[in-house]
This record gives sequence, structure tokens and C-alpha cells, in this order.
Amino acid sequence: MLICGNTPTQIKDELDSVYGDSASSFTTVKVWVAEFKCGRKSLGRDERSGRPNTATTDENIAKVHQIVLDDYRIKPREELAEKRPHLQKKKILFHQDNAPSHTSAVAMAEIHELRFEMLDHPLYSPYLAPSDFFLFPHLKFALGRQGFSPNKEAITFENNYFAEKKAEYYLDGLQRRVTEMGASPREVCRVTRRLC
Repeated sequence: MLICGNTPTQIKDELDSVYGDSASSFTTVKVWVAEFKCGRKSLGRDERSGRPNTATTDENIAKVHQIVLDDYRIKPREELAEKRPHLQKKKILFHQDNAPSHTSAVAMAEIHELRFEMLDHPLYSPYLAPSDFFLFPHLKFALGRQGFSPNKEAITFENNYFAEKKAEYYLDGLQRRVTEMGASPREVCRVTRRLC
């Protein structure tokens, strides 16, 4: 129709007269007219770049069909366990946060019965306290401009970052944090003296 010199409107009218309500929309007709003006030759799918699909070949489809015909009662999970045993080794980890509902005898018995692996949570972490949170915005800003490939580089950067900071940096941050928490000046002095 485009070769005959028809406009998109004329092509849409012809499609409507032939196909009725199942004809393509005017927008679709305009898109296809533009495609054909740019050199497209057919309505079929063009080959796309990238790796070709190798999983759904006729050979693989025939194999799966034959497996189903041989033993139609086989369960997909059994087949997956046979084909990909590494997926069966995954464990469920339960992070123990010492909540009363998690430490009850009933909960512990259920966790043991389900064979979950327990990850213990310390009662009080000696590594991080609420007063340490003032460190994060500055560290986040410094890390944002970096790129690390192995974890060792990130750990080294973090250790060097904190080693370069002077004692006043930590004292000022802690004093601000204690003041924000509504502590009295006497408590601020007590915390500061304990650190020095």
C-alpha cells in the first residue's frame, strides 16, 4: 500500500474496510509506514543482537517430552534435584536476635526440627553503639567517591580513613551526639573524661 503512494490515513481506511474492528490502530499504522520508509522489507521479526537462545531447541523440547512420557508421575523437584544438586545444598539461616518469642522453648524446638542453621546475635555489640552513628555521614561521603574491586581495598581504605582522624574529631562528634540525646552538661563531661 505504501508502494502505491498511499498515506497512513488511506492505509488505515483500507485496513478498516478489510479487517473491521480487528484492524491495527492508526498509531501502529504510522509506525509501520515510518519503518518501511526507512528501508524495512517485511513485517517479520528481524534478527536481534546477542547470544542466541540455546535452551529451547527442538532437541531439548523432545528430550523433556520423552521424560514426561516415560514417567509421567515424576515430580519437577525430583528432576531438579537430579540435574542441579548444588541447589539442594542451600541452607536456611536464622538470625537469632534474642527476642523472647525467638528464644522460647517452642520456637527453638521448631527451629531445630526444621534444621535451620542458627546465627547467634550478641546481646550487646561492642563494635557499634548509638554514639558511633555520627561517623557514618562522613564515611559515606568519602566512600562515595571511591571504587574498590576486592574487599581488602575497602577495609584498608576504611582503616586509613579512621586512623587519619584526630582525637578532637571523635570527641566533638560524641559531645554533639550526647547533647542531641538530651544529656546534661555534666553527663557530657563524664563521657568526654571517660574517653580521654
